[in-house]
Amino acid sequence: MTYSEKIVPAYSSPEITNNGETCGEDGFADNARVMREYAQSLR
Repeated sequence: MTYSEKIVPAYSSPEITNNGETCGEDGFADNARVMREYAQSLR
């Protein structure tokens, strides 16, 4: 959940940047990776 007034329509990922700032951190804030891994486990 975010309380920021500016919302970026993306999952947190260190591979994504917005205005020069990364949208996640390796091993900590990488929801995009978690979602990809979860999708693979459903197959």
